[in-house]
Amino acid sequence: MMGPDAVPLPPRGDEETVVCRTTRDAFVRLCSRDPALAIRLAEGMGEKLQDARERIADFAFRDIRGRVAHLLLTFLERERCLDGSDDIHRIVPGLTHRELADIIGTRRESVTIAINALERDSLIRLEGHEIIFEGVGALRTVAEA
Repeated sequence: MMGPDAVPLPPRGDEETVVCRTTRDAFVRLCSRDPALAIRLAEGMGEKLQDARERIADFAFRDIRGRVAHLLLTFLERERCLDGSDDIHRIVPGLTHRELADIIGTRRESVTIAINALERDSLIRLEGHEIIFEGVGALRTVAEA
Protein backbone atom coordinates (compact mmCIF):
# COMPACT_ATOMS: atom_id res chain seq x y z
CA MET A 1 0.00 0.00 0.00
CA MET A 2 1.41 3.37 -1.03
CA GLY A 3 1.38 6.25 1.45
CA PRO A 4 0.34 9.80 0.58
CA ASP A 5 3.89 10.74 -0.48
CA ALA A 6 4.45 7.64 -2.63
CA VAL A 7 5.11 8.19 -6.31
CA PRO A 8 4.73 5.19 -8.65
CA LEU A 9 7.42 5.03 -11.31
CA PRO A 10 7.18 3.23 -14.64
CA PRO A 11 8.41 -0.35 -14.28
CA ARG A 12 11.95 -1.13 -15.41
CA GLY A 13 12.22 -4.67 -16.61
CA ASP A 14 9.88 -6.81 -14.57
CA GLU A 15 10.19 -4.83 -11.32
CA GLU A 16 7.56 -2.45 -10.00
CA THR A 17 9.02 0.62 -8.34
CA VAL A 18 7.44 2.88 -5.72
CA VAL A 19 9.18 5.94 -4.32
CA CYS A 20 8.34 7.03 -0.78
CA ARG A 21 9.58 9.87 1.37
CA THR A 22 10.79 9.05 4.88
CA THR A 23 12.99 10.45 7.61
CA ARG A 24 16.69 9.64 7.79
CA ASP A 25 16.26 7.79 11.11
CA ALA A 26 13.43 5.61 9.76
CA PHE A 27 15.51 4.84 6.68
CA VAL A 28 18.54 3.81 8.78
CA ARG A 29 16.34 1.58 10.97
CA LEU A 30 14.83 -0.08 7.89
CA CYS A 31 18.26 -0.75 6.38
CA SER A 32 19.63 -2.14 9.64
CA ARG A 33 16.67 -4.55 9.90
CA ASP A 34 17.00 -5.68 6.26
CA PRO A 35 20.66 -5.95 5.17
CA ALA A 36 19.64 -7.35 1.77
CA LEU A 37 17.68 -4.15 1.13
CA ALA A 38 20.67 -2.05 2.20
CA ILE A 39 22.89 -3.97 -0.25
CA ARG A 40 20.40 -3.54 -3.11
CA LEU A 41 20.17 0.19 -2.38
CA ALA A 42 23.96 0.52 -2.31
CA GLU A 43 24.23 -1.35 -5.62
CA GLY A 44 21.57 0.89 -7.16
CA MET A 45 23.35 4.02 -5.95
CA GLY A 46 26.64 2.67 -7.33
CA GLU A 47 25.03 2.17 -10.74
CA LYS A 48 23.64 5.72 -10.67
CA LEU A 49 27.07 7.07 -9.71
CA GLN A 50 28.67 5.17 -12.60
CA ASP A 51 26.01 6.55 -14.98
CA ALA A 52 26.76 10.07 -13.73
CA ARG A 53 30.50 9.56 -14.23
CA GLU A 54 29.91 8.37 -17.79
CA ARG A 55 27.70 11.37 -18.55
CA ILE A 56 30.35 13.75 -17.20
CA ALA A 57 32.99 12.02 -19.34
CA ASP A 58 30.64 12.37 -22.33
CA PHE A 59 30.40 16.12 -21.81
CA ALA A 60 34.11 16.53 -21.25
CA PHE A 61 35.62 14.23 -23.87
CA ARG A 62 33.13 13.37 -26.64
CA ASP A 63 31.72 15.48 -29.43
CA ILE A 64 27.98 15.29 -30.12
CA ARG A 65 28.35 12.55 -32.74
CA GLY A 66 30.34 10.49 -30.22
CA ARG A 67 27.75 11.11 -27.49
CA VAL A 68 24.93 9.98 -29.77
CA ALA A 69 26.92 6.88 -30.79
CA HIS A 70 27.64 6.09 -27.13
CA LEU A 71 23.98 6.50 -26.18
CA LEU A 72 22.78 4.26 -29.01
CA LEU A 73 25.33 1.61 -28.04
CA THR A 74 24.14 1.86 -24.43
CA PHE A 75 20.58 1.19 -25.61
CA LEU A 76 21.80 -1.76 -27.71
CA GLU A 77 23.74 -3.25 -24.79
CA ARG A 78 20.70 -2.89 -22.53
CA GLU A 79 18.52 -4.72 -25.08
CA ARG A 80 21.13 -7.46 -25.44
CA CYS A 81 21.37 -7.81 -21.66
CA LEU A 82 17.58 -8.00 -21.23
CA ASP A 83 17.30 -10.55 -24.04
CA GLY A 84 20.36 -12.51 -22.97
CA SER A 85 21.67 -12.55 -26.53
CA ASP A 86 24.42 -10.74 -28.41
CA ASP A 87 22.55 -11.39 -31.67
CA ILE A 88 20.36 -8.30 -31.35
CA HIS A 89 21.26 -5.66 -33.94
CA ARG A 90 18.18 -3.44 -33.80
CA ILE A 91 16.49 -1.34 -31.16
CA VAL A 92 13.39 0.80 -30.79
CA PRO A 93 14.52 3.56 -28.41
CA GLY A 94 11.01 4.96 -27.98
CA LEU A 95 12.45 8.46 -27.55
CA THR A 96 12.22 11.55 -29.70
CA HIS A 97 15.32 13.37 -30.94
CA ARG A 98 14.52 16.07 -28.35
CA GLU A 99 14.51 13.48 -25.54
CA LEU A 100 17.79 12.01 -26.80
CA ALA A 101 19.21 15.54 -26.86
CA ASP A 102 18.12 16.12 -23.27
CA ILE A 103 19.91 12.92 -22.19
CA ILE A 104 23.22 13.91 -23.79
CA GLY A 105 22.96 17.63 -23.09
CA THR A 106 22.58 19.14 -26.52
CA ARG A 107 19.97 20.48 -28.97
CA ARG A 108 17.49 18.37 -30.93
CA GLU A 109 18.91 19.64 -34.21
CA SER A 110 22.38 18.44 -33.23
CA VAL A 111 21.07 14.94 -32.50
CA THR A 112 19.32 14.83 -35.87
CA ILE A 113 22.53 15.90 -37.64
CA ALA A 114 24.57 13.28 -35.73
CA ILE A 115 22.08 10.47 -36.45
CA ASN A 116 21.99 11.43 -40.13
CA ALA A 117 25.81 11.39 -40.24
CA LEU A 118 25.94 7.95 -38.58
CA GLU A 119 23.42 6.69 -41.12
CA ARG A 120 25.32 8.30 -44.02
CA ASP A 121 28.49 6.54 -42.80
CA SER A 122 26.55 3.21 -42.85
CA LEU A 123 27.01 2.67 -39.11
CA ILE A 124 23.26 2.62 -38.46
CA ARG A 125 20.14 2.42 -40.60
CA LEU A 126 16.74 3.85 -39.70
CA GLU A 127 13.61 1.87 -40.52
CA GLY A 128 10.56 3.59 -39.10
CA HIS A 129 11.10 3.77 -35.34
CA GLU A 130 13.81 1.10 -35.40
CA ILE A 131 17.55 1.68 -35.45
CA ILE A 132 19.48 -1.12 -37.12
CA PHE A 133 23.16 -1.36 -36.26
CA GLU A 134 25.19 -1.95 -39.42
CA GLY A 135 28.68 -1.46 -37.99
CA VAL A 136 28.83 -1.91 -34.22
CA GLY A 137 32.65 -2.01 -34.14
CA ALA A 138 32.96 1.20 -36.15
CA LEU A 139 30.23 2.80 -34.03
CA ARG A 140 32.23 1.94 -30.89
CA THR A 141 35.23 3.68 -32.46
CA VAL A 142 33.12 6.82 -33.00
CA ALA A 143 31.82 6.60 -29.43
CA GLU A 144 35.31 6.27 -27.98
CA ALA A 145 36.89 9.04 -30.08
